[in-house]
Amino acid sequence: MKKVVIFGHAGFSGSFMIDYLLNHIQEITIFGADKNKSKFPITEYQIDITNFKQVNSCIKRIQPDYIINLAGINYSKDPLMFYTINVFPVINIINSINVNHLYNATLLLISSSAIYGDTGNHPISENSYLKPLNVYGLSKLAMEQLIPILNENNKCKIVIARTFNLIGPGLHRNFSVSSFISQLIKIKNSNKKLGCLKTGNLKPHRDFIDVRDAVKAYWTILTKGEPGEIYNIGSGKSVEMKKILDIIIEQMNVKVKIETEDKLVRTNDIMYSQADITKIKNLGWKPEIDLNTSISDMIKYF
Repeated sequence: MKKVVIFGHAGFSGSFMIDYLLNHIQEITIFGADKNKSKFPITEYQIDITNFKQVNSCIKRIQPDYIINLAGINYSKDPLMFYTINVFPVINIINSINVNHLYNATLLLISSSAIYGDTGNHPISENSYLKPLNVYGLSKLAMEQLIPILNENNKCKIVIARTFNLIGPGLHRNFSVSSFISQLIKIKNSNKKLGCLKTGNLKPHRDFIDVRDAVKAYWTILTKGEPGEIYNIGSGKSVEMKKILDIIIEQMNVKVKIETEDKLVRTNDIMYSQADITKIKNLGWKPEIDLNTSISDMIKYF
């Protein structure tokens, strides 16, 4: 029986990861490690992932075959928090693997398409130039760049997923698609003839991947990926944000006036993002949930 420990298991991606494993993968025992508890019938450890002693105690006790780190943040007003949550836990996990000599275990780390920056109107491969435009992207790049230094002589088996824009039921309202839906629900419930929807810039193009497809990709990379390799996780399609909003409005059948709000417009925004997913497809994975279904499920959730 293989043992899997998921750091950040109580979060958005972590919940879908556990649900997928429980319902589709046999002969594994799942452990969760997070500051919060989840709703799932698994063994959970409530720990501070930035604390090495707590992380090491968890890994030492479990002796996992697979380690998945889904802990992280992509929004904070404090730049230091991006490094505290996105980088420090990775250092702790790799150091713990080395201390306990768990070199037969495979570690999956989640990076982001944000490290590519704005590469222009074309699909982005894993070999594309890296030029992050924000602190979040910089923190993920720092995490990636630390790995060769921490992983002496390549003893640890590490694979990396560079995930593009996640979408799906339960996505926090801080994200644009969830914000659109949340605002439109309020407008619809207010019975106004014409409500006002506030948005940021609707011109950027994004590659959205449903979180339920993403967690399947994570497991594929973890079990079939080549140690030391990086894999893009996306739909392979790029859609303008205005088109996303149009789909939501059509599905909800709401009449609205759209207003751009200055505080919602990002500086140094990435204008075009599209994943080249050839590499992950070669492992046998492909996205299955289309954008309309993702949006429909999000509307039902909210």
